[in-house]
Amino acid sequence: MRAGRGSFQILLATLNGARFLEEQIESLERQTLGQIHILASDDGSDDDTLILLERARSRWTKGRFEIISGPGMGFARNFRHLIEQAPRDADFYAFCDQDDIWHADKLQRAVEACALGDATRPFAFGSASALIDAQGRSLGQAPRRRGGPGIRNAVIQNIASGHTMVTNREGFALLADTAASIGPFPHDHWLYLIIEGTGGRFHLSSEPTVDWRQHQDNAIGARIPPFYRPRRSRFERLRRGKLRGRMMASIALLDEWRDLLTDEAKEVVDQCRVLDTCPNVLTRMKVLHRAGLYRTSFTGQIGLWLDFLLNFKVTPSVWGIQPARVPT
Repeated sequence: MRAGRGSFQILLATLNGARFLEEQIESLERQTLGQIHILASDDGSDDDTLILLERARSRWTKGRFEIISGPGMGFARNFRHLIEQAPRDADFYAFCDQDDIWHADKLQRAVEACALGDATRPFAFGSASALIDAQGRSLGQAPRRRGGPGIRNAVIQNIASGHTMVTNREGFALLADTAASIGPFPHDHWLYLIIEGTGGRFHLSSEPTVDWRQHQDNAIGARIPPFYRPRRSRFERLRRGKLRGRMMASIALLDEWRDLLTDEAKEVVDQCRVLDTCPNVLTRMKVLHRAGLYRTSFTGQIGLWLDFLLNFKVTPSVWGIQPARVPT
């Protein structure tokens, strides 16, 4: 690690996490690098979470350990609250769930990946996740992504879970300066979008850095039964415009920060606007081919082409972005 790049700010969101919290904090203590500060935002726990946080704070020797009250509006808003409240003096920032276990070299690997390029540019690291059950037994690995990062992927898909992500000071500054505009849009997907959209660098590792615990109280679970409970089939979600809704939410947010975007990102935003408003199927498919949008699985890519071929009616997205076009 080069001089001056040795401090880490962990953003820990908690809510009734006493069952697994101690094991997660122990994994933070085992990190092999530098000065580690923790900012924990508790969203209104009524179990022993706050007691455990206070106990951990009293023995923490690696840096600051602060506990603040969350907004009480769910885990996504709690992470945004952490982003808004975090000090700006750390060299790296990492999102942390209350029930996972970090591998001891997680931060080390993120720093090494950052050092492979210009460390002064906005950078973010993400990885695969190993899956464990409530007792810590292995459940295998979450599906690997088969495509690399890029703005033409980021507008329709997030390729790394937030609990694996680490960003440098420049990347966090981008995230924090723009976070107020994203509303309910996921903070981890926005980090991927804004890094790629502004010419930063996103590194995706196929090797896990986190044990992702699967249990019945997961806010978001992996796609394995009985923890993952899909509300609709893949085709039904496609038909209801979930993929298109994500794309339109992405480009609407990018448009708000258009002056920060690269020429390529502006081109992608404009091509997505054409895709969403064009009534002619042949023109749509030509624009889709020219835009080069891609998802990181074969079935996902088929779904992308099927969406624009059949021009499914778009309902308002879960992120509150209305579609621009009038469905035909």
